[in-house]
Order: sequence, then C-alpha cells, then structure tokens
Amino acid sequence: KEVPLAGKENQFRDSDKRKFRAQLLARYPSLGTEQLDELVPKQEPIVCAKLAPRDELISKGREPLFFTHGRREELIPTVYALYMAPQALVRAVLVYPGLEKQIGRGADLFLPGVMRPGGSEEDAFEEACREAGNGGPWPNVLFGGPVSKGELCCLCSSARPWAPFAVGRFHKSSQEFLLAGLKGIAVEVLHHEGDALWGLGSRKPPPGEPPSSLVAALEEQHARRVELEACERARVEAKRRRQAEGEFRRLGEFRAKRVEEIPKLVRNKEKKLRQIGDLKAKVFEHEERHGAGTYKLDRDQVDKLSKESATRDEVAQLAAELEELLEESLRPKPPEEAPPSVPPSVPPVPPSPPSEEAPSEEAEGAEGARGEDWVVVAAGDLEKGAEAGAE
Repeated sequence: KEVPLAGKENQFRDSDKRKFRAQLLARYPSLGTEQLDELVPKQEPIVCAKLAPRDELISKGREPLFFTHGRREELIPTVYALYMAPQALVRAVLVYPGLEKQIGRGADLFLPGVMRPGGSEEDAFEEACREAGNGGPWPNVLFGGPVSKGELCCLCSSARPWAPFAVGRFHKSSQEFLLAGLKGIAVEVLHHEGDALWGLGSRKPPPGEPPSSLVAALEEQHARRVELEACERARVEAKRRRQAEGEFRRLGEFRAKRVEEIPKLVRNKEKKLRQIGDLKAKVFEHEERHGAGTYKLDRDQVDKLSKESATRDEVAQLAAELEELLEESLRPKPPEEAPPSVPPSVPPVPPSPPSEEAPSEEAEGAEGARGEDWVVVAAGDLEKGAEAGAE
C-alpha cells in the first residue's frame, strides 16, 4: 500500500531544528551526540508532511524518521531512525530469528516468539525468571522491566540486536500479561521493514554490525553515568561534612555551657556540705554537754545527713568533668578543609542537668564546718580534693 500524503510539505527552519533537537534530547536523554547529529543534521533539510487523515511524518530529506498514528501526538520512530539510535528511542524486544518474514507479511508478535532467557522450554524459562527476578513476575524478565499497555517498543532479531526491524505497542500491561499467561499477542506492530512507510525512504538494508555512533553513544552514556555517580558521591560527602560540622558545633556549645554551669553547681553542693557540717557540729556540741543520743533529729535533718556521701561524690565527679572539658578545649582543632567525620559510636549530646540555684554571696561567706572529718574544701581548693580537719 502507498502512504497517503495530504497537503504540501513544510521544511524546518534553523530555529525549528534547534527546538526539535532539544525536544528529542529531552525525550530521549540517552541519545549520543553523533546520533543526534545524524538524526537532525544542521545542514540537511528536515521536512514535515501531513498524512491523511490527521497523522504527520517527519523526514530527513526523503528518509522518514518519525510519524504520528491515531489520536496520540506521540512521535513514533521509523526503522530508519532506529538504525541510527537503536538503544535510545524505545524499549527493545528480542525475538527468535526467522520471525522477520512473518512480521513483514503484516503479522503481530505473539508471546511465544519473544526470546526467553534460559531457552524456549517452559521449565527453563520459569527457572530463569526465578533467578533473575527473585521469583518476580515473568513479564518483567521477558521485557526487561515492567511495561504498560500501549507503550512503544521495537523488535530486534537475536541475530542482529543492533538493527530493529519493526516498531509497535505492547498489547497489554505487565499485570495483564501475568494474568493471561504465556499466550496471545505481545506487540501490535505499527511499522516494519518492507511496508509502505519504509518504501518512502532509501530502502537501504539494515547495518551488518553495530554502528560507530552506537558505540560512541554507549561510551557517552557510561561517562554521564560515572559523572552523575561522582556528583552524587560529592553531594553525600558534603552532606556528611555538614552534619559532622553541626555535631561538632553543638558538642562545643554544650561543653562551653557545661564549663559555665559546673562551678555554680559545685558552689551549691559545697553550700549543702557546709550546712551538713554545721549540723554535725551542733549535734556534737549538744551531746558533749547533755550526753550521747540526747539530740533529736527531725526528718529533714536525717535526710540531709544521709546525702552527705552522695553529695561529696557529686562534687568529685563535677571536678573531674570540668578538668576533662578544659583539656578538650585546649586540643588543636581539625583542619577546616577536611573536618573529621563523627563516628557512629559517638553518643548524642546529653541534655544538661537541671541547674540548681546558686548560693548568694552572703551565704558563701559562712564559716566552715567544725568537728573531725567535717571540714569541706572551698571552691578554690577543688583540685586538692575534699580534705577533713578540725577547727
């Protein structure tokens, strides 16, 4: 059959070519530079013609490249375009050798004709599906991933996978294929070698080996993938650095806050110890005059005396913590160009303990405790430890 043309042909201007190249590159990002120049050369004419009743045909000179079909405005590549860019335009479906003649006579592609991983035997194919897809749906294994109904694809013989011989649409989606089983139509063929659309072109035979533009495109695609992976690694590393710097900054702020809080806490604890010392001295003097066991302690006094040992331990712990924080503040900072990473084992910054009210200056001037083992060290003697003595 002949392809019916309706109306005159319109030749692309240079601005139209630039827009068309940008559209192709946006629609098919895996197109190589040589392939794009071969599809839409800057020096050769690109022509758009109307096909009856509503379809369009875009050609390079007299070589048809893309056409529309039906109510969809989607550009469908011809086999001539697929010769130039077999890997970039549509999904490829491998078929068994010898089916080109049947497809060329107008037949659609049925599922038994699709090349199966593991061979044509049912058990071998199911085993290959289990190995490749971890027990996943067989359509994903057969077609190289999930497909949707009406999605464009091209047919390639396993004898020359770089040279598609037909273009069509998937008859069903992956889920529908799975429900129907391995039977029925797989691809509805729209265009193939030897049809009227193919006859409008040069009728040149398919390439006998992979074209050099395909090799260059695959190398470009690999280089872009490597570049994208490098950019992703750099982004992840920058994010990790920002997180590490934030952790170090928060840790430094916490340490600075603790350095300010610890002396206040120590003075508060020492005030309590002096009160305990005063109470013990009072008890000692009373019992010296009136006999042992004559002083009656109330509940609050008993509770205060019972906390003496724990309070002394808290003072010692605060002193050790302050010393450690001061030593860490004197350590040299890491280089800013390569801040060290925060190991996962570092615990999160602990919340600050509730601050206790600092004693007034008048209270701090009170006399120390009297009696043996009741003297408490002053804040200035914190480094010497808590020493006992008698007034």
